[in-house]
Amino acid sequence: MKTCQNSCVFCFVRQMPPGLRASLYEFDDDYRMSVSNGNYITLTNLSEEEFARILNLRVGPLYISVHAWDAQIRADMMGNPAAAFLPEQLHRLAQAGIVMHTQIVLVPGYNDGAVLGHTVRQLETLYPHVQSIGIVPVGLTRFRFGQKPLRVLTAQECARILKEGQVWQQEFRHLHQKNLVYFADEIYLSCGYDIPPPEEYDGFEQLENGIGMLSAFRNELAVMLDEPPNHSPPSHTRHLLTGILAAPFMGQCLDLAHRHATIHKTSVPPTHIHGIRNDFFGSQITVAGLVTATDIAAQLGNLNGEEFVVPRTMLRAGTEEFLDGHSVAWLERHLNGQARIVNGDAGGFVEALFGVRD
Repeated sequence: MKTCQNSCVFCFVRQMPPGLRASLYEFDDDYRMSVSNGNYITLTNLSEEEFARILNLRVGPLYISVHAWDAQIRADMMGNPAAAFLPEQLHRLAQAGIVMHTQIVLVPGYNDGAVLGHTVRQLETLYPHVQSIGIVPVGLTRFRFGQKPLRVLTAQECARILKEGQVWQQEFRHLHQKNLVYFADEIYLSCGYDIPPPEEYDGFEQLENGIGMLSAFRNELAVMLDEPPNHSPPSHTRHLLTGILAAPFMGQCLDLAHRHATIHKTSVPPTHIHGIRNDFFGSQITVAGLVTATDIAAQLGNLNGEEFVVPRTMLRAGTEEFLDGHSVAWLERHLNGQARIVNGDAGGFVEALFGVRD
């Protein structure tokens, strides 16, 4: 595997505490994994021979971390002079007919404001080869020892970015019949904006980047709830776990389930939504996928045998292990509760409420 040669000011791997599983410390930056898995790459570790091979074989689609179009700003952000060659590289990829999906990790004071606008405008000139521009907020843990001080976006900044983004989207839809630029769900939630409907995401090309996940979830949930339950739902109380940022949205989904249950003349069992504050990584980390067993145990206390629901997004793929190394079984013992593991999609939500449906 080709590894990352950068020293980004916002690098999440360098913000990991010691003692976690080895895969969390891997600096992957391999174009082959970009094609096969959708991993984002920077193009800074390629020799001319490797780059020519990508062009000749038309390897794609490629998922590329852009961050800034301006050569000096990108090089400074990524701590690598080779990062300055991005515009030339993207033009060569476009000339070869290679499809690209791009992302911008937004860091206040570095690549926001006019820099962001310039980057988006330059990427748009490469359409249709650039098929999506994803904008995601920087994530900062409490383990940023010896690194440059950074901050997360404020609610006011998120609102301002979305307001400007709507102008871009309207313009690009008129020109290209798609929004082209898309914003992470976190940005909408952080400033209290409504999550856009599915049609605004044009096929959800950056779903795995946290862009449009909640819109797809809500749409799928409404469709599923239109079908009445084929059995009586269980009556026992359950506790649904999520990240603190998504808790209000999940509460809205629970309200939706109640409304549909009334229509179908059934009921939703007693259900509590728990937005878990992330004390392990730090309070600025708010997403469900980084919630740990340690924080859940500390914040839920004794459940007296009641059921708690764990979305698979909190667990290591193919295991029942949280990021902090504790297992679901460990959490059951500490909570004195019974765990149910469900997928993090609408089907998992329905299963959590009503049990498995045929």
